[in-house]
Amino acid sequence: MRGLSPRSTCPGAILRVYPLPANRIRQAAEVLAAAFAKEPTIMRMVPPNRHKRHEKIAAYFRWSLRSTGLENVDIAVSAADDSVLGVALWEPPLHRAHTLKAALILPAAYMALGRRGLNELASYERAVAPYALKFPHWYLADIGTSPQARGRGVGKLMIDHRLRIIDAAGEHAALTATSDGSRKLYERHGFTPLHELRLVDGSVLTMMLRPPVHRP
Repeated sequence: MRGLSPRSTCPGAILRVYPLPANRIRQAAEVLAAAFAKEPTIMRMVPPNRHKRHEKIAAYFRWSLRSTGLENVDIAVSAADDSVLGVALWEPPLHRAHTLKAALILPAAYMALGRRGLNELASYERAVAPYALKFPHWYLADIGTSPQARGRGVGKLMIDHRLRIIDAAGEHAALTATSDGSRKLYERHGFTPLHELRLVDGSVLTMMLRPPVHRP
């Protein structure tokens, strides 16, 4: 948008960020599966005692990546060995979870999660639906990094990359923080809290919004 490059590089050319190509879906899903293995919502969708749990979670994220649209998924790649170190899924304005594209690949989600997992996903969506914004905005659905990426600024680089594009278009960005730590991180990127929601398991979600920022 507005002449911005679809790629970003961190100082020293250690990391590169660019849209997810189709041939790296599996690698991206593996990163997310490892990053979210102990996240409460994923724990309910795919319980710890589930047979081949990691494979099921990875299959769910492969479905999620495809249904989001690869052009809306950013990956951070190591310039040293070309490995995927981070993944960020951004739902574009007016994106609908049950579009024709998503419906066509719903069997993939069922195979990954089963009936219980899909019911848990639907329950989560119902809980947050009343807090959905009524105007067009980008939504950071998921962001995760690999263990070897910790402390390297991978998450920050991915967020900054997409926010530059969103700002250039003059659009809002939103997300849901799942912990105090993540809320504070997102506040440093300009997001402000809107609502808090306590789930049945006691976890607290914070809905956050960031207006477009003019960049010289």
